[in-house]
Formats: sequence, C-alpha cells, structure tokens
Amino acid sequence: MALLTEITLESSYFSNTKNTTTLKYKYLIFSLLSLLFIGCATKQSRYLDGHTWRQNSYVNQRSVKNFKSIYLLGNTGASKRGPNSALLSAFKEYTETNGVKDDYLVFLGDNIYNNKLKGNDNKSQIDDLLDVFKSFKGEALMIPGENDWNDKGLKGLEKVEDYAEEVLGKDNTFQPENGCPLEVIDVDDDTEIIIIDSQWYIEDWSKQTDFNDKCQLKTRAQFLKLLSSEVRKARHKNVLIFMHHPLYTNGIYGGEMSGNILVKPSPENLYIPFAGALWTFVRTQGGLSKQDQFNPLMNDLMAQIKILTNQAERVFILSAHEQSMQYIEHPNLRQIISGTGSKTEGARLAKDGHFSTGKSGFAELRLF
Repeated sequence: MALLTEITLESSYFSNTKNTTTLKYKYLIFSLLSLLFIGCATKQSRYLDGHTWRQNSYVNQRSVKNFKSIYLLGNTGASKRGPNSALLSAFKEYTETNGVKDDYLVFLGDNIYNNKLKGNDNKSQIDDLLDVFKSFKGEALMIPGENDWNDKGLKGLEKVEDYAEEVLGKDNTFQPENGCPLEVIDVDDDTEIIIIDSQWYIEDWSKQTDFNDKCQLKTRAQFLKLLSSEVRKARHKNVLIFMHHPLYTNGIYGGEMSGNILVKPSPENLYIPFAGALWTFVRTQGGLSKQDQFNPLMNDLMAQIKILTNQAERVFILSAHEQSMQYIEHPNLRQIISGTGSKTEGARLAKDGHFSTGKSGFAELRLF
C-alpha cells in the first residue's frame, strides 16, 4: 500500500543545564502545560517507530502492471468553500496518468457541502468531482457521508445520485443507491468490494416517512445479518469495505483533540478558543454527537462490524470523515482514512497507528 501525501518531519528536544532549584517553578508550569498538550492530535506527519516513507519505491512505477490500484479521497465537501482545488487537480492528474481499466477511484463521502443542488456552489462542487471521473480509465464510485444527507435527507441524497449519473451517462456511480445501506461488487476471484452507507445506520428514521421504501433491507438487524453473510462468503478474498465513517480512528471523532482546538476558533470548539475546547472534550468523550465514535448508535454499528470482520483473513476499511490521513493496522484488518479533500485537522499515531498526518493528500491502495 502506498500513502501519497506531502511528508515533512520535524524533531525537537528539551534540554536542561540549570540546577533543579532554579527551575522548580518553570518545571511546574511545564508539567501543567504537558497535561493539556501531551498526546494531543497534531497536523505533523507521524510514523510508527519514526520511520520515513518519503521515497516509496512503488510510487509511480507503472512500467509493469502487476497490481490493482484503489484511489481514495474524501471530505471534498467538508468546507463550504468546496474542495481543495490544488489537491483535487493533483488527484485528477495522478489518477488520469496512472489509472488503468481494472483500477477503482472512490470519493469517500461528504462529497459536497450539502445536498441542496439549487445553490451554484454545491452544483459546481459535484461537477468538479465528476470531472475527475470523466478522465479516469477505470471504475469510479462515489459513496455518501453525513453532508450528502444533511439538508433534505433521503430526497436530497437521491437528487445528488440522479444528477451524478445523469452527467456521467451511466448508472451505479453513486453507491449504495436510493438511500439504501449496502452494495456488493464481485470484482474478481481475489477481491470483493462491500459499500456501506454508514450514515443510513445512524439517521433518525422517524423523521422520514419514506425511509427504506426502495430498499430490500428494512431494519438495522437485517443489514447486519446480510453484511455478515457477505463478509463470510468472501472470507478468502481481499475484502474492501468502503464506508464514510472509519471503524478505527485516532482523530477528533475518535476522541483525540488537536491542539488547534484549544487556541484556534473553529466549528469544533464553537468558535470559542480554550473554553470551547471543554465542549469538544465532553462531546467526543460523551458521544453527544451521533458523528462521534462514542455515540451509542455509532458505537453499536462499529462494534458489530468489528465482530463480523473477524470472519475474513484480509479486510480493508476505506474511509474519510476525519479530516486527516491515517493508516491503522490490526491482525486481519487495515484501516485507511483519506479525508483531507477540503479541510485538514490533526490526528494521533496511537498504539495501532502506522501513519498519520494533518496535511493534504490522497491515498492509493495497491493489491498485488
């Protein structure tokens, strides 16, 4: 797997040549500050054991095609201003140059700021993504996140789906279709794609009377049963699960706070530096928002997926949601987060992380 992002490393050390008595109070202040900042998520690039992947030997080696590439970018609509134009341009150039017929390109949700297409900004945002699709030689997919649901719910989501497929002149680009929770693509003898609309699971179904009307799966229990069955059937393949919300994360939605949230006004701290960070802490740790991993409904979904993915030998969870890039490993499972499509936020490496950065980039998974 190659993670493609601008990488820089910085290091520093703390030295003390003065006597203990002189530094007594300074040390106390330093300790108090450490309690606030130690272990915070950061935008700096972090690597397991300090290893650097600056020059990965696989990058841009297309002379011999002996692998399948999955190109990943999410959260292009996380900002009202739309996608990071320089990043999207680089993503288009890279995938257009390197992508081949058997490859996949996936936008991982929060594709536009909201699903009301009447606004010129929203329409131009999705047009920018569809322009990337048009130049790609392989299969291109778009999956939903919370922003794709956030304005008019199911009706708005279906309008985005219809518009994308009308512009491209083909069906099955926006998956799963019709606001349903699950889609399975049998790629070949070695690879199975499972697409989950994780926002479907945590939506308030009572507010939409026509919810699930076009879906075979009518309940969360039915969804989990079918998902378990599909993973079990594909247990000897590479199982690629695309879903907007990550199963594992060391970012803010997983309870890790960035130092920027303490000092910089942002939606995450209610635009109130320092004092607003308390709200962020209570929200993330208490699961007050259904977008956070500790929320009961979200936690239930993730707990179930963790159990059922144990049935397969090689599982890849491919997500966004977090506005960072992360690579996390578990014995039979790899979590890739590629969520810097518009804004960026910090993340930690933590015990299972192999890579994290709050810098803009995209990811490429290569299956050999």
